[in-house]
Amino acid sequence: IISLIFASIFLISCNEKSGLSDFPIEDFDTILAFVMDGTYGEVIEEGVISNRVIGKGELLKPDEAQELVSIFKDKSSYGAVVASCFEPHIGYVFYDEENSVVGHFTVCLTCNWMKSNLDFEDFIFSNKGKKKLAIMERKILEN
Repeated sequence: IISLIFASIFLISCNEKSGLSDFPIEDFDTILAFVMDGTYGEVIEEGVISNRVIGKGELLKPDEAQELVSIFKDKSSYGAVVASCFEPHIGYVFYDEENSVVGHFTVCLTCNWMKSNLDFEDFIFSNKGKKKLAIMERKILEN
C-alpha cells in the first residue's frame, strides 16, 4: 500500500510538471519549422540556426501556429517514457515582430522528447502528444 501511495504521488507530481499550460512565450509574431538531419543537437545553437538544419524554414500559417501552441500547452501531450536517442528531425523557432528569436523547440518523435532554450525542463511526449505532433509535422512538411 505504501508503494502505491508513493507511486501515485510521483505520477501526480510528474503530471503537474509535464505540460506547458502556462506557455512561456506570450508575444510571438511567427513560427518557422525547420527540418533537421536527425543528429543530436538543437534547432538553434550558439544563437544561430544550427548546421543540422536542412534547407530553409517553413513559415507556419496562423492556424498551424495556433495548433502547435495548443499541442504544446495541452498537459495530455506529455507523460510517456523517453528513450535516450534524441535524433531530432524538426525544430520550431518563434520570432517576434522584429524578427528576433523569442524561443525555440527541438522535437524528436523517435524518443518522445522535446528540448527548448526556455527556462523549464525538457518535456517527454505522451502517445497522444506524439500523434498530434506527427500529424502536424506532416501537414507542415507537405507545404
